[in-house]
Amino acid sequence: MGPLASTLRDVFGCVGVIMAAVLISMLCVHLSHAFPELSAK
Repeated sequence: MGPLASTLRDVFGCVGVIMAAVLISMLCVHLSHAFPELSAK
C-alpha cells in the first residue's frame, strides 16, 4: 500500500468513527422520544 492508500484509510476511519457516534446519538434521542419512561429515570 502506498502513502495515498494509507491516508485514505485513516480518513475513512475517522469519518466512520464520527458517523458511528452521530448514528448512536441519534438512536439515543429517538429512543428517549419513543420511550419517555426510560429517560425519566
